[in-house]
Amino acid sequence: MDLLLSVPEFDAKMNIALTGIMGAGKSSVGSKLAKYLRRKFIDLDGYIEKQEGRTVKEIFEVEGETYFRAVEKRALNEVFSSNNLVIALGGGSIVDTNNRDLIRKRSKLITLLADIDTISDRVEHKTHRPLLKGTDQKETLINLWESRKDAYMDTDLQVSTQNRSVDGIAKFIISELNLEEIAYGRLNVEIPRSSRSYDILFDDLLKINLKKLDLGRKVLILSQVGVPDQYLNRLKSVLAHHFEVHSLILEDGEKNKDFFNYQIIVQNLLSHKFERKDTVITLGGGVIGDMGGFAASTYHRGINYIQIPTTLLSMIDSSVGGKTGVNVPEGKNLVGSFYQPNLVFIDVAHLETLPDKEFKSGLGELIKYALLGHQWDSLIVEDEDDSFFNYIDRNHKAIMSRDPETLSKIIRHCLQIKTNIVINDERESGIRMHLNLGHTFGHALEEATNYERYSHGEAVAIGIICSCYLAEQIDIFSPILTNKVIELMRSFEMEYQIPEDIDINDLITAMKHDKKVEQGQLKFILPRERIGSVSTIKDIAPKLVKKALKRNQKDLSSCNKDK
Repeated sequence: MDLLLSVPEFDAKMNIALTGIMGAGKSSVGSKLAKYLRRKFIDLDGYIEKQEGRTVKEIFEVEGETYFRAVEKRALNEVFSSNNLVIALGGGSIVDTNNRDLIRKRSKLITLLADIDTISDRVEHKTHRPLLKGTDQKETLINLWESRKDAYMDTDLQVSTQNRSVDGIAKFIISELNLEEIAYGRLNVEIPRSSRSYDILFDDLLKINLKKLDLGRKVLILSQVGVPDQYLNRLKSVLAHHFEVHSLILEDGEKNKDFFNYQIIVQNLLSHKFERKDTVITLGGGVIGDMGGFAASTYHRGINYIQIPTTLLSMIDSSVGGKTGVNVPEGKNLVGSFYQPNLVFIDVAHLETLPDKEFKSGLGELIKYALLGHQWDSLIVEDEDDSFFNYIDRNHKAIMSRDPETLSKIIRHCLQIKTNIVINDERESGIRMHLNLGHTFGHALEEATNYERYSHGEAVAIGIICSCYLAEQIDIFSPILTNKVIELMRSFEMEYQIPEDIDINDLITAMKHDKKVEQGQLKFILPRERIGSVSTIKDIAPKLVKKALKRNQKDLSSCNKDK
């Protein structure tokens, strides 16, 4: 029997916390719930074990329960400082009234129930339960229930796990909280201290529906040479029922992301008398998205704009987060704005017609996300020892064959990482800088080759390996891990080294124009200690930077020789 005390209006981003006696199913139900809701799952005992470097059983045996409860209290304060989590609590976490007050304030608290015989059967032969050690198991469970039942009943919802599947329990909780399972079809971005909240939708372009958005009367579709005509014509036909539709096609490529083309866009808006409520829609890759967003942010001091990315790189990264801008002779993206779109609409079918070179360009950004976002791995893999990096490695053939389901999954995960970062640091004053992994080297390579030799993603891939080598030199990253990154790039048949004909000094000169320079000092985003973790590092000796560049130029592999 399920008991619903009261579930007040539920903030969809509020945490969901599961409590109950050991064996009630908190970890298994929590993991399934997080998977359905596309949230990060935290097992509190596992969180404590990672912090302490030992098991809960070992903590109890060596330090005692009083010490453990103090550690647990600290962990609760850390975990519940975040939102949008599913958390499996330890069985005794809510006995302390202060803990319970904190949890109730920051989450919907749900007790999982089962009778003592069922619980006893579930925990039988489980040697990691410290409170059962050397006792009559059933009697101990009865005593624990009696001592904690008041706390277990002081929750928002009590759910029986008796004779029910984990899947069924998770779906029942979702229903009772008036939530919906989140398919791969939707993500939401809500920027604190900003008036702009928008959805990222995954669907067929023919199904795009903009009627619910206040987008004015006129739409300019800004696209690029190379986007198949059928995509532009399809979008025009859908929008023509509700809007006055205009279109503008520009050349692609970073060398065309300049003030000249920006002025062409603005002049087009002026000539068609666009007003403040009208809309720019970008249909293309990162260059068109950046320029269109910048034009939208400055025309009439800001009009609506929508991103419809058609390349892997723009789907994975550039279409989300609000960075817009143009290049100038002095460097890349030195003029621009932070301006969030009204909507991002992703149709992975666009990737079917993408040239191989352009498709591989997006893989550099994909690997970047695998190297910086380990804290979100649980959103895509269930085993805590697994990782997004390993998931990509296991599925590299499906990715290369452009399997739609696999592509949807990896694109969505990259955007989950990015949105989690952006909502906490829209203006790149802190953690958002981590998204620049590989970019200081990569931007320099693009600039030194006049934006003609490398796409952005190709340059970022080379920059990532330079970053790994630099991290090795300051003893924060292992050569073994660098080799794992290189092997993954090889499996995707990606170039990752600097050609011998490029002057390293030209790259170092170009780096001085990087946006991350502060008081004349470069800041590098480097992998640190493990795959999935990065840090911002300052004051690196120029000779070490030059050494990392030379190593990636000189260390020619048989893989590249064979091509």
